[in-house]
Amino acid sequence: MGFFHQPRFGRPALALDLMEPFRPLIADSTALTAINTRMVTAADFVRAGPAVSLTPEGRKGFFRAYELRMDSLVTHPIFQYRVSYRRLLEVQARLLARLLDGEIPGIPRYRDAMSGASGGMVSKSRGPLAGGNLLAYNEMRLQAGAVDSSAREKLAGARNTGRRSLIIE
Repeated sequence: MGFFHQPRFGRPALALDLMEPFRPLIADSTALTAINTRMVTAADFVRAGPAVSLTPEGRKGFFRAYELRMDSLVTHPIFQYRVSYRRLLEVQARLLARLLDGEIPGIPRYRDAMSGASGGMVSKSRGPLAGGNLLAYNEMRLQAGAVDSSAREKLAGARNTGRRSLIIE
């Protein structure tokens, strides 16, 4: 089961959906931090034809950056207490379960105070979960400043053609 990702054998669509709002906050931030702090350098990458992969040392550096990010403390937007990103993901999963059970009307947008990146609003009645509307989800990312100006043009074109499944990286 998933809202944004198509269910396929061996692909955890709901887990990918839960992670999606936190991609700019955790995954993108971790990759940038690993490179900017030289935890991962150009020497840590290996080319094999058109593919590029990390060396064992590069993977260690990336996972070090990932663990540092997951241990970072942030303030939860509803409960106003400090939690690690690791705990925040658990809390958001529990809130999604309550949303799906009809106990709460929506999950407020999470905004990282340091980067200004946003995790988006999740609601049963409207927003990205309404019929798997990826266009609405990407519009929220655009409003939060999580996508660049070239994405604005893609979104405008998608709106004009009535598309609902535009994915912007």
